[in-house]
This record gives sequence, structure tokens and C-alpha cells, in this order.
Amino acid sequence: MRRGLALFLALLPALAAPGTGYALFVGEDGVWIGGELRGRPLLVHGERRWLGETPGRIRAILRGLWAGSLKGDAALVRFGPNGKPLKIARFGGPLGEEAVALAESGGVLYLAGNAEGAPFGKNRGGQDVFLLALNQGRWTPRFALQWGTDNDDVLTALAPAPGGGVYLAGYEEVNEDCIRVAERGFVLRVGPDGGVRWVYRFGFEASSRPTALLATGEGVWVAGNTDGALFARAKGGDDVFVLLLTSSGAPKVRAQWGSARSDLSARLLAQGGRLWLYGETAGALFGEGGRFAPFLARLDARGRPEWGQKIPAGTEAHAADAAFDREKLWLLFNTPGGFGLKALAWPLR
Repeated sequence: MRRGLALFLALLPALAAPGTGYALFVGEDGVWIGGELRGRPLLVHGERRWLGETPGRIRAILRGLWAGSLKGDAALVRFGPNGKPLKIARFGGPLGEEAVALAESGGVLYLAGNAEGAPFGKNRGGQDVFLLALNQGRWTPRFALQWGTDNDDVLTALAPAPGGGVYLAGYEEVNEDCIRVAERGFVLRVGPDGGVRWVYRFGFEASSRPTALLATGEGVWVAGNTDGALFARAKGGDDVFVLLLTSSGAPKVRAQWGSARSDLSARLLAQGGRLWLYGETAGALFGEGGRFAPFLARLDARGRPEWGQKIPAGTEAHAADAAFDREKLWLLFNTPGGFGLKALAWPLR
């Protein structure tokens, strides 16, 4: 298995370009990458690149749409085959907002991110998270939700829920002693009517930063990072944690694993009836330690790796996003010189 994977990595070299890549989408017309370059939105499709004229960045891409920020507002943009914008909508108030995630379900677009002030509802204190439900086509609003704690709250992930509505994940920044800021994770289940059905909060004993969500028939899988003994004894540096919540918000699976150095999660994926995690490690996880390198892990029903492989990038690299098509697994990562893209043959053998 390892030999075949290494062979395909040699056959499919990385695409490299300046800038920072945040989002990856694979469609019938190929691979789209979104990010920023010199503080402006960057969209890449093959050899074509579109760079926005105003400050901002792209954080999510979905079938001809990108979400992120423009001039300090949350932004939703429809782009054409050449990457240039066909329609632009900006959402927010006077203090600053950014869209972080984008999803669709049942004819509804869900746009989620972070907001200062009270542009979408009552502010709970500091920065809150927001969720907008928009009708397809005209992007007219169905509902707007603003949620938060007494501290700054940061949205990191969004996933459509079976039966309508979405899951949101992020963390609360808690200033414990004016020196160290702890991170406490949260997961929200929001119904198709905009009501918050339940909130699961965790990380009161050790910092927890969710980074990825994946909804299945079992509930919702959550992956993230912790620097302490969240669900098991800490291995050193940051560990990966994996959590499965049922559709009613009860924890069913809790796992923590890693190496003696930092191990970070980036994206959860489902393919071939299996659960996959894309991340990065600086330790001897699935190979020799050293500089940061991306890794791919196949998880078992307990949320632990049953197989894993480091992805050589030729330099220090940090995992950003991943997506499957019918024949390949595409991996987006960032290096000191820009972003890179690799393709692995699928299925992995």
C-alpha cells in the first residue's frame, strides 16, 4: 500500500503557485483553489488565475460560488468560467465580518463566519459567529442567526445535516490568567428554521479547537486539535482529537492521538465507506519526524488511525483542504513559498 502511494505521488507532481490557499473544490470542470495573494482574493483554475481588485480573501468554494471577505464584509461571489465575478453580495455591519464556510442543502445556501458587533442579531460579547440561510438564485435571506458566548468566538467549520439545517463548529477564546488564552470547542445543531436545537461545548479541562466537521447517518464527526489531556493522555505538542456526536448531541466516540510533537487536523472526508482525516505533523507520525508535513489517515470506528501516510512536499508544508473526485484525492497545502496541490490515485492501494 505504501509503495503504490509513493509511486503515484511521483507520477503526479505538485502544482505550486504564490499566495496562500484556503479552499479546494473539485467539479466537472476541474479543480478550483481559493485563497489570497498580497491581501486580495485569489482564485485559481488550472493555468488561469483571477486576483481581486479590493482587499479580501477566499475561504470556501462551492459550484461556481466563493465565500470570504471583501473590504471588511462577509462576501458571497458567483464567478464565471474565467474566474471573474458575475454577482457579488456583501453582508455585515460597520465593524467587520468574514465568511468562513459555505454549504448547500435542500435548495438553501448556508453562509457562516465571524462577526463583530451585532449585524445579524444580539451580540453576546466580543466576536460572535453567524449563519445566513439564503435562497438559491437571488440569495434572498431565509433567516440570519448570530450566536456567541461572553468571550470571542471563532467559527471554523460548517456541514449540512441530514434532514435539513446544518452543524456549526468552532471555539471560544477564554482569557484564563491574562497571559494564556484557552480554547473551548463548541458544536451547534441548527434546524432548517434557524433555531438552535442543541449546543455541545467541551474543552473545559484542556484546550480544544475543532477544525473539521462531517455529517453522516450516525450524527456528526468532529476533528480538531488539543494541547492537553482532552480525551486521553497527551502525547506531546498538539494532538489530534476525533469526536462523534449523535444527531441529538450526545457524545458517542471520543479519541485523541498523535506523536511527541505537534499533529494538527485540517479536513474530514468520507469515501469508500471509510472515514479519512487530512492533517499535518511535525513528529514521527506515520514516518520520521522533522519539519511539518501533510498526512492522510484512515480512521476506524473509534476515531483512531488504522492506516496513515505522510505526504512528501519537498519542504515544510501545512495542510489546508482536501477533496475527492472519481479517480483522485486532491490535497491542498501551504509552504513558505506559496501553496501546493498534489493528487493521489483513488482508490488507494
